[in-house]
Amino acid sequence: TPLYEINYKQFDKAGEYEITVDKLTADNYEITFKPGKLTVKKAEVYNIEFSNLSQRKGKISEVTASVTPKDDTSKIKIEYQFTDGVWVDTIPSDIGIGEYKVRAYITESENLATYETPKYFESTLEIKAGAVVNLDGNSDLSIDSNVIGDNVEFSIPDEAVEEIINNVPESGEIVIDATGST
Repeated sequence: TPLYEINYKQFDKAGEYEITVDKLTADNYEITFKPGKLTVKKAEVYNIEFSNLSQRKGKISEVTASVTPKDDTSKIKIEYQFTDGVWVDTIPSDIGIGEYKVRAYITESENLATYETPKYFESTLEIKAGAVVNLDGNSDLSIDSNVIGDNVEFSIPDEAVEEIINNVPESGEIVIDATGST
């Protein structure tokens, strides 16, 4: 039975690497080694996952995305499509309540394949009516709201009530910004 030792080095990026084998021994064989090359090609199978797809009007931020398998060399471009059908890079400040298309693709990577015609991953951005509760001057909590005539009705889940109670500012005043409710 031959005995051998292989040392594995994780490579930083796709490319060609020299392969060397040593310490392969067997009592009944004479073993010689020839140098070789390991070719690591860019992966063509990957997935882009979106975050921050459900938001409240009045507290909008850009959608984020990450790639699986994880690749720190990838640059991901995110685009949005609103009522005019044109893909744009940012969410407009006056965006209305509704559902909008969002897509992402890799523009460059040392380890994942990029294409002249991008390989798009798509999802939906949902902008809901809502209000923002300013907790301590630094952080906010989004809550559901519903406009009925001239009135705004707020729905505050139990865990949000607890968070609000635990973060009441020294003034004792809690500010609810209802501008995202319409």
